[in-house]
Amino acid sequence: MSAVVEIVSFSLVEGMTDVQVAETFEGVNNVLAAQPGFQYRSQSQDGKGQWFDVIYWENMEMAQAGSVAFMDSSAGQALCALIDENTCHVRHMEVSTSVMGCTPES
Repeated sequence: MSAVVEIVSFSLVEGMTDVQVAETFEGVNNVLAAQPGFQYRSQSQDGKGQWFDVIYWENMEMAQAGSVAFMDSSAGQALCALIDENTCHVRHMEVSTSVMGCTPES
């Protein structure tokens, strides 16, 4: 089994703010970090209102289970309440290759 990357892109419901999204970070991070197979999460915004959530999982089964746990959690529901569902796209893909950088010790 290979690692899986979950990429979620979305825009906010009209009237919702970036501050409201930021207020969900800790709760969502805690839910995801508690899931078996969770490896990494980052969330970013392109400055034009489009958000990107990138999550790495150990395998597809764990990614799908993590998505269910997210949707069932109060933190996940709080974030989803801010998202325009017509703009939300979720993708799960097996990782083909990856590399991580490191900082040399001085």
